[in-house]
Amino acid sequence: MNTNKIIVNFLQNNKQFVLIYLVFMLSYPVSSIILPQYYTKLIDDIKENKNPKILKTLAIFMANNFMFLILDKIDTVFMPKLQSYIRQNIVKSILEKYKNNFEEQDLGVTISQIIKLPVIVKELAFQIRNYIVPLLLIFVGVIIRFSIIDIKLGVLTISMVIVSCLIIYPIVNNILKVSFDLDKETDLLHEDITELFDNLNDVYAMETADKELNNLGKNQDKVVTKYQTTFSKSNDLRMIIQVFSLIIFGSILAYAYKLMKNNQISKDNLISISITSMFIIKKIGSFSGEIPNLIQNLGSYQKISHNLSKLNSIEDTKENFEITKGSISFENVSINYGNKQIIKNFSLNIDPKESVVIIGEIGSGKSSLVKSLLKLIEYKGNIYIDGKNTKDVSTSSIRSKILFIRQNPIPFNRTIYDNITYGIDGVNENQIIDIIHKYNINKVFNKKLDFKVGRKGEKLSGGQRMIMFLLRILVQKDKKVIILDEPTSSLDNMTVQIIIDIIKDIIKKQTTIVITHDERLLEISNKVIKL
Repeated sequence: MNTNKIIVNFLQNNKQFVLIYLVFMLSYPVSSIILPQYYTKLIDDIKENKNPKILKTLAIFMANNFMFLILDKIDTVFMPKLQSYIRQNIVKSILEKYKNNFEEQDLGVTISQIIKLPVIVKELAFQIRNYIVPLLLIFVGVIIRFSIIDIKLGVLTISMVIVSCLIIYPIVNNILKVSFDLDKETDLLHEDITELFDNLNDVYAMETADKELNNLGKNQDKVVTKYQTTFSKSNDLRMIIQVFSLIIFGSILAYAYKLMKNNQISKDNLISISITSMFIIKKIGSFSGEIPNLIQNLGSYQKISHNLSKLNSIEDTKENFEITKGSISFENVSINYGNKQIIKNFSLNIDPKESVVIIGEIGSGKSSLVKSLLKLIEYKGNIYIDGKNTKDVSTSSIRSKILFIRQNPIPFNRTIYDNITYGIDGVNENQIIDIIHKYNINKVFNKKLDFKVGRKGEKLSGGQRMIMFLLRILVQKDKKVIILDEPTSSLDNMTVQIIIDIIKDIIKKQTTIVITHDERLLEISNKVIKL
C-alpha cells in the first residue's frame, strides 16, 4: 500500500475542491506582495497631499482577510474527509492482504498506525498550508514582481533561492533519516510497554517489576538520545535557513539600492522591495520555528508509510470454488511444526452431513488438521472438498464457504442480535427468540437481543459467547461445512448441555467437524478420530 498514492487519489477525486482551495491560498501572496505596494502608495499620497486610496486599500485588506476565513472553513470540511479516506483505504488494504493467505496476524502495530497516520497527515497538512505553500506562492509572486521592476533583480532572486535549496536539501534528507529512526525507537518502546502490561501476572509472580522498569528506562534513554539528536539537527537547519534568508534579501536590497542610485528604479520601488523583503524574512523566521515539528512529523510519516507499504495484497490466481455437498477427504496428510512432525500420513473420508469429532490432548495436532483444511498452514499430501483438491482452488473461496468457530470466539461490540445475524439477511428477532426458547437458552442467557456485548464480548461469559456463535450457525443457510474448535472448553455442565443440544441439530444439516478433548461430545458424532 502506498500512502502517497492514497493522498494523490483523494486529491484527484476532489479536483474542484482542491482548485478552490488553491485559489483562496492566493491570499498569502496578496498579503505579502500586493498589499505592501498599496501601503507604500498610501504613505506617498499622504506625504504629497494627494487623495490617498484608503477605501480601495481597506477593501483589498478586508477581502484578503475574508479569503483567510474561507480557507479555515474549507479546512473543517476538507481535512476530516481526507483523514476518513486514509483510514478507509488502510483498512481496505489490510482486508485485501489477508484475504488469501490466512496467516494468524498480530495487527497491533498496524492498528496503532491506522490511528496515528491521519493525525500526522492533519498536522503536516496544517504545516504545508500555513508555512510551505504560502512561502512558495510568495516566492513566485516576489520573483515575478521583482522581474517586472528589473529583470536582473528577478534573476538574482531566483538564482539565490535555487542555490540555497540545493545546499539545504541534503541537510534536510539527513535529518529525516534521524527522525525516521526516532519514530522507529518510539514504536519499539510502545511495544515493550504493551508487552509488559500483557504479562503483568508473570511480573508480579516473579517479582521482576524493578528489573522491567530498569529495562524500560534503558529503552527510553535510546528514545531521548534520538529525540535530542533530531531536534538539535533541526535547530541547526533552522539557523541555516534564517542565515540564508538574510543573505538572499540583504543581497537583493543592496542590489536594489544600487539600481535606485543609478536611477534604474524609483524610490517607491525600493521601498516596496524593502517592505516585501522584511515581510518574507519574518515569514521565513516563522517557518523556521516550525521546522523541528515539521521534521518530526515527516519522519513519522515516512516510518508509517514504510510499514504500510508491506500491506500489498497477495494475488491468488487459482480458481474459485463452490462447496455444494460438503464431502471432505484427507489423503496422506503430514504436518510439521518447526522440526517436529505432529501429523504423519493422516487419511480420513467425511461424507456430506456427516459429523466427526477429533479428540486428543493439547499438542496432538487436532487443530493443525483443521488449519490445513482452511489452508492456514503448510502441509504435505492432499485434501479434497467435494472431490476438488484444495491446492487447486483459491483460499478465499474455501474460507467463504466454511464456517469456523474458534475456541473463545470474539464478537463485535454490537448487540446480541447483530452478532447472531452478522452477514445474514432476512432473520428477524422473533425467529431468534423462538430458537432461544427451543433450547431453554434463557436459563444461562437472560440478556435481551438489543443488549450490547461490549469490547471483545466482555459483558458476556464464555458460554454465552459460544452460544451466540452457535445460534449464528442455526440461522445461516449457505455454509455446507461447520468447524467447531473446543466449543465446551471450561464451561459449566448446564451450558455444556445446551451447547450439545444445539450441535445435535447443526449436524443434521451440515458436515460438521468438532475439535475437542471433552469426551461428553463423543455422543453427538457419526465418527470419532483419536489423535
